[in-house]
This record gives sequence, structure tokens and C-alpha cells, in this order.
Amino acid sequence: MENLALAYFKFLKSAAGFAAPVGFMVLAFYIARYVRDRQIAEVLRGINRSLHLTLREAGFFVRPLLSGEFNGFSFSLTMEKKEGTRSICIVLHQALDLRGHISVRMESSYTKAIKHIGVEDIATGDDEFDRVIICEASDAHYITAFMNRTVRSKILRIVSTPCKINITMKGIEVRYPCTGDVEGKKVRACVADMADIMKDFTRDTGIKERLIENGTDEPDMVIRMKNLQALVLNFPVDDGTRYFLTTRLGDTSILIQVEAAKYLGEEGRSHLLSLLEEDRIQDLSLVVLIMATLPPEEVPLKALQKAYSTAGSLDVKRSLLRIVKKRNAAPLSRFFGEELLKSDGELRDIIIDVLAHGGNLDCVEALYKTGKQSLNPLVKNAVNNAIGRIQYRHGSGERGWLSVSDQEPLEGALSVDDSPGKGSGSDDDKERK
Repeated sequence: MENLALAYFKFLKSAAGFAAPVGFMVLAFYIARYVRDRQIAEVLRGINRSLHLTLREAGFFVRPLLSGEFNGFSFSLTMEKKEGTRSICIVLHQALDLRGHISVRMESSYTKAIKHIGVEDIATGDDEFDRVIICEASDAHYITAFMNRTVRSKILRIVSTPCKINITMKGIEVRYPCTGDVEGKKVRACVADMADIMKDFTRDTGIKERLIENGTDEPDMVIRMKNLQALVLNFPVDDGTRYFLTTRLGDTSILIQVEAAKYLGEEGRSHLLSLLEEDRIQDLSLVVLIMATLPPEEVPLKALQKAYSTAGSLDVKRSLLRIVKKRNAAPLSRFFGEELLKSDGELRDIIIDVLAHGGNLDCVEALYKTGKQSLNPLVKNAVNNAIGRIQYRHGSGERGWLSVSDQEPLEGALSVDDSPGKGSGSDDDKERK
């Protein structure tokens, strides 16, 4: 028993000897932190001259904190050290009343990396903004609606300080760098921008109404287009939406006029026809877009012919020929027959196919010459097929009565020849005898 008591006494003595230096270290830590917190409190006090919030002074176990209301929102400011850098952490406490979620934060090497594993960055259409900010949301049109011109400009102003910003469903957090003396007026400007952003987020305006606002007021055509498309994709075309779309028929961008016209039925088609008939568009790609948007049977033949005559790009001509094929523009048969004689390669093949689908007898001679002049058996076969189909639609009801084969045509068939005085159709009984 005495041995046990002696051992216990020795343990207490050694523990006391160990606890003394540990206790001293802990005390030294809290004293150093207290001194540091007093310095932080002085920085916050200087900032507070501009903000007029409430300062919680540093205590032995209490960190200094600025908190209170500014421009109608609850804020808190503390100084933190993260990744070796001291910064003022400014938090605006305000939950967003939004079904789903939204997240807006600084682009970083990490966010760039996670894009490759399926994290989607929703673009606003503002190149400067999209380059430095990554946006996520449960519904992409939330970003389109909330990231209007005012909000984007204030976020860009904050991050140019340079600060780091993070917007979540709980509010806004900004880390203001402390690289030297912190100017209270600059912090106040940052806090004011945060309040303005949240004021815009919390105003009594629905998602649909925000999209209409942005589709009207945004100076950038791409952003107006994104808002228009988000509106018609996510909401029914009611009277309010129809009115907005009608106003977009007067937009400075032809692309937006075309997009709006798609959802306005007869009114939209009439507007697009007027653009073509009044010859108000110089960009042929826009002309092709309008023609492709209209029902094929409503595309003006005169506009089609003029567009093809002035087109220099193979892609544009190819697109116009696709429209002609759907249009079955028989009145343009002679025109496209003449174009066929001037064309070769892929364009020649497309024109032959177009005439096969909708051409009339006015293009037969051009088809025949094309087939006869070509050494390519595929071209000859395509020409024979086209002539046969045209004959079937306009002739005796039998295929193949005009051929570009190497053999002589059958007696009594429709013959087209290059020699003078020949090439007309003959069905005289005397000729058959």
C-alpha cells in the first residue's frame, strides 16, 4: 500500500512538472492572440468610421467583430488569415427566396479543373464576366435572369479590387485583401455594392419578368437573345410574352427579330416576308436564315433567285438550294437550268437533285447538255433520273423517254440535240413510219 501511494505521489509530481510548461505555452498563445486581436480591432475600428456598425471589442476569449445593418441588410466583418493571406471577410446575411439553388463565385484553377468532370459553368453571354466568374444553378435560366447588366457590373467592380466573391443561397461573402493599410472608404464601397446586388436579387420581380426586362434593356445582342430564348423555353407564350415578342420585331438585331417571329405565327411570318420583299437585308446569311424560318411555300421566288445570283459562298448556295428543293420552285427551273451549265462538282450534283424533285420541262435541255458533256457515269445516271422524273410529272406518264445514253434514242422519243434545227419533241405519225 505504501508503495502504491509513493508511486501516485511521483506521478502527480511529474504531471505537475509537465503541466507547468504546457500551461505556460497555452497562456502565451492566448496572450499573443489577444494582442493580435487588439490590432485587428483597431483596423476594424478604422473601417467602421465609414460604415457605422457595431464593434465587438477583442477579449481574452472573444474575437473582434463588426456587425450591424447597412442599406437594409445585415453585415458582419472579421479579419481572417487564409492560405497565408490576411483579408477582411465581409458577409451579407440574406437567404434567397428561390426554389432550387444558385452559386456565383470567382473562376480559379480548381473550378477550371472541375469543369472537366461534369460541373457546368452557365455562361451569361458577357465575355468579360464569364472569363472571371463561374455560375451554377439548378435551372440555367436563373443565371440568365439574375445576372443582369447592373449585377454583372457590380460583381466585376468588386473583383477588380481585387476581392474574391462567393454568392450562395445564404447571402454574399467577399474577401477583401489586407496587403497594407485598409482604406475604410474602399471597404464601404465594396459593402455598398454587395447591398445593391442583394437588393436587386430580392426585389419583387419574378423570373419571367426579369427575363423580359433583360431581353429589352441589355445592350448586348447575345445577352438579349439568351433572355428571349430562356423566356420562351421555360414559360408559356401568354399575352405578356406575346407583347414582349412583338416589341422584339423592332429590335436592332435581325437575329432577334427572326427568333421572336418564330413564336408569333402569322404576324411573325408577315414581318419576315416584309424584310425579304423590302430588300432591307444585305447579309446573305441572314437572308438564308429568314428563308429557312419561313414555311417553304411562302418563300418569295424573286428573293430566292436574287439571293442565289449574288451568293459567292458555296455554303450559302448549298443552303439556298435546300430551300428550293423544299419549295418545289418549278417557276425557277429555267434559271437553275442556266446555273447548272455554269456549275460543276458538288454544286452541279445538288442542282441536278433539286431539279429532279421540282423542275419542269424548262430545265430539260440544260440537264441533257450537262449529262452529254460529262464523262462521269454517275452524273449521266443522275441526269437520266432527273429527266425521267420530270417527264413523268409533265409528259406521257412513262419514264425514260429522253436519255443521254451512248445509244441512239428510240424512234419517236423526245429528242434534244445540239445541232441546229433539231431537239424539239416529235410525235408525228409520219415520222414513225
